[in-house]
Amino acid sequence: MRIRSLDIWRNFLCMVFCLSMAFLPENLAAQVVTGAIIGQVRDTSGAMIPGATITVSNQETGFAETGISDSRGLYNFRALPVGDYWIQVNAQGFGSLRQGPLALSSTQQAEVNLTLSPGSVQQTVEVNSAAEFLQTQEGAVKSQVTQTQVENLPLNGRNPTALVLLGPSTSIALQASGGSSLGFTINGQNQNGSSLRLDGIDTSIGTDPGMYFGSLNFNLNGTSIDAIQEFDIQTSNYSADSKGSSGYVNVVTKSGTNQWHLDVYDYFRNGAMDALNYFSTSKGSSRGLKQNDFGGTLLGPIFKNKMFYMVSYEGQRILLPYPGYANVLTAAFRATVDPRLQPFLDATPLPTSAVAGNTDIGIYQNTVQQNTRQDLGTARIDYIFSPKDRVFTRYVINDGVVSGAAPGQGASNNGNTIFPGYNFEEPIRHQTAIVDWTHVFSTSLLNDAKVGLNRYWEHRLRGDSDIFNLPVISVPGVSLNGGGNQKNWGVTEGELDDKATWVRGKSTLSFGMSYQYWVSGLNQFSVATISYPTLAAFAADQASALSNGLGLAGSEPGEHIRDGQWAAYVQEDFRWTPNLTINLGLRYDTFGVMADSEHHAINVQDGPFSPFRGPNQPLYDRNNDFSPRVGFAWKVLPDFVLRGGFGLFYGARASGQAGDILVYNQVGSYSITNADLPGLTYPFPPEVYQFAAQSPGRGVMNPFAKDLYTEQWNLTVQQQLGQSTTLEIGYVGNHQVHMQGAYQPNVYSPLLGSRPNPNFGSVKWIDDADTGWYNSLQLTFRHRLSHNIAWDTFYSWSHATGLETNSQEVTAAVGYAGGEIQTFANKNFNRYAMPFDTRHQFTNDLTYFLPRFAGSNAFMQNALGGWSTSGILKASTGLPFNLTTGGDSGDGTFTQWPDLIPGVSAYLDHSPARGFLNPAAFAVPSEVDRNTGLVLGHILSNSIHMPAVLTLDWDLAKRLYTRDRFGVDFRGEFFNILNHPVFALPITNLSAANFGQSQSASDPREIQLMLKLSF
Repeated sequence: MRIRSLDIWRNFLCMVFCLSMAFLPENLAAQVVTGAIIGQVRDTSGAMIPGATITVSNQETGFAETGISDSRGLYNFRALPVGDYWIQVNAQGFGSLRQGPLALSSTQQAEVNLTLSPGSVQQTVEVNSAAEFLQTQEGAVKSQVTQTQVENLPLNGRNPTALVLLGPSTSIALQASGGSSLGFTINGQNQNGSSLRLDGIDTSIGTDPGMYFGSLNFNLNGTSIDAIQEFDIQTSNYSADSKGSSGYVNVVTKSGTNQWHLDVYDYFRNGAMDALNYFSTSKGSSRGLKQNDFGGTLLGPIFKNKMFYMVSYEGQRILLPYPGYANVLTAAFRATVDPRLQPFLDATPLPTSAVAGNTDIGIYQNTVQQNTRQDLGTARIDYIFSPKDRVFTRYVINDGVVSGAAPGQGASNNGNTIFPGYNFEEPIRHQTAIVDWTHVFSTSLLNDAKVGLNRYWEHRLRGDSDIFNLPVISVPGVSLNGGGNQKNWGVTEGELDDKATWVRGKSTLSFGMSYQYWVSGLNQFSVATISYPTLAAFAADQASALSNGLGLAGSEPGEHIRDGQWAAYVQEDFRWTPNLTINLGLRYDTFGVMADSEHHAINVQDGPFSPFRGPNQPLYDRNNDFSPRVGFAWKVLPDFVLRGGFGLFYGARASGQAGDILVYNQVGSYSITNADLPGLTYPFPPEVYQFAAQSPGRGVMNPFAKDLYTEQWNLTVQQQLGQSTTLEIGYVGNHQVHMQGAYQPNVYSPLLGSRPNPNFGSVKWIDDADTGWYNSLQLTFRHRLSHNIAWDTFYSWSHATGLETNSQEVTAAVGYAGGEIQTFANKNFNRYAMPFDTRHQFTNDLTYFLPRFAGSNAFMQNALGGWSTSGILKASTGLPFNLTTGGDSGDGTFTQWPDLIPGVSAYLDHSPARGFLNPAAFAVPSEVDRNTGLVLGHILSNSIHMPAVLTLDWDLAKRLYTRDRFGVDFRGEFFNILNHPVFALPITNLSAANFGQSQSASDPREIQLMLKLSF
């Protein structure tokens, strides 16, 4: 979205920014994880009371701050630690007022207006009321998962990142094999642009926010659920101190208090209690699961009112049967295969069941064992040096290993991961640490500084000795054994942040700077991939392509990528009137230029075919990114607020995308097609490798590409209904510009009879030409805990359109959805819905506590009291995907899409397991495109959708009270209690015999039991 006033705001805010930085001493930086209490002091007639003394105090830690109301009766407390507060106000000629408790959350600006009655200061009135829940001070779109939700909602696997999905604007990014999800997207945006932080410090890996510790079916990541105070999600138009182009997520850990508190727990699961997986044929194949999740949390004082600690440990042990399916060749067909391919046939098992009407392909079914061990520890210390100085430090270590069976891969089956003898092992360690210091210079000026460390390491081994050195065999619709991979990867990231807040009358100014430096070390080995276009070509050993991104040797020297990023910002929240606040911000980001200390990574001077830059030259040009932001919050009525805003939000290039693509050039990656060298067969003659050396491929980036940015806008109304309930309706939209896309500009051209540049093989070109649009209507109906009940209801209607070929997501989409890109000859041909386009989404979570019966005897308390129940209901339209014909459009990629026959429904009234797509609705295209010489299908990109999804997770809990502070909790958790399967994406190859059929599904109904002892 472009508006004429954008340049005016850029120039104006740039001037404000420069002047502010010139007068600021050394108090500069990033988003803090504290809240604010603001408001106005008036008398019973409505007149303002200046000079009133206000004290806010945290009842759990003894922390307190005191301030004076200004000439307009306004007061403002910033950078308050998360917790429950009471507010005490005294003024000459008026009685004292004590109001609370107020549950203050991170990034919250709670407005509490205080009314004093005439009288003596010695007369104190206590008001038990919290602040209103209206968001009256900023135009941002945000939501928050409270401690009540964190502690009580059922979370399968106890994965904290699942809490991100409790909102109207967040959804899974892609659907994978087994019905599981890959990451999350916020407001239909590129998932690499989101910022995931723990206590305000980056906890993602390198510059890839989408790469979390849970990427290999590890459940625990970030920190333990029991160590979390709250989960803050900002989705649109957040302030300039927040990093990220597509969302800001911050997890706040608990701190200790003046009271000791200990929880010890064990969550137990056994597959014998679960329902059968939809595709299981016997109880023994799916009910061998054994899972224990155990640990505890201890918090309390070291010195009362001064120093506090929190320590948490959580361990998880999982023995998981991994049932899977793979299409394999029948014995009859194997008899027709060229004998030179016998090693692959020997390593591949025969079918265990037949496919009706197909004598070439059968189904191999097997259950293998996956072993997961994970240990997660968190420690935090808070120290209040004085009313002016507070420090906390926190350390997390997450250690785990997956061995045995690998997580499933592929659109419709698990490939060779379920074949006998396949070996997989991957240990991972992730550590994060932070030291945060808040100093109050005066009641109007404070500073928050932090230093953080984020370190990640993994080692991966796939394939056993029998198959490790065999090439990977790719044949449409069939799995064959072969291929190995070994990888060592480590990332270390340091971060320095500093932020100053200066309150001057109606204006609150925030100034900040941050610096991040990360280094990444990587080396790996990978075998080549041989592609055959059809079964007949495989039988005759007539390959269509041979490729390896790691060159002829199949390995790369150590990669040592490093990068430094820094940012500065200024944010002003101006309270124009008591009912209207204007937010103005300007952020400056420079994401640095990745470099390789060993000078292996190189990039081109100009275009994809131009000469390489010298080893000491920058890989690409540095960008200076200025992002202005403006918002408002207008309290139209005492219980009604209108909010809105517009801004630019920049994001970094993904390190996994840029680092890997550039380092491939050091090893001469290659991709040879049958058009390049006719007669490709296995084993390969020497001229194949000679051709690869003479015509290597390359992976390069546009050296002049711009950084991804998002234009975001929203208009929202919020109505308070009673003391604890709010209703919010809003329009949220964005326009993503300069998204990085992966293209292949050197595929075979039928018009030329060769590649566009015959001096090169396959070329992977990273450019900034992808764009996207997102428009949504979002509804939030929230009831904070009151009268023993709390709930959140979210609904969104949205549409995400555009073109996204981000290498991470294209890899996933091709593997799972059957071909995200049909042709690179005309990128706009692929433009329509995004792969994560979710039109309708409904989420509801509920927590209800039955009365405790505190006044009754012990029997009544324990028999009838202490019960609670909670649940999460999710419903959404299915995710979109693409189809292929199994044929070649003429460029050697074999990603041709079909045509959609007008007037014929694409769907059958069948379940995905039986085949819900109608083959009669699609046709193999035959018309040659005159501009490209290709035979292209004209079905719209991502226009086919999976069926709607409905899941319900529920729990029932009981607390036994033995003493005032000692309790025993029992809980039964029922995941997918309705036993509705979420099917994997189906076989998308139109020529396959089982086209349109899903061959795996998500987990069935699962039961988990919990015992917790609390003190």
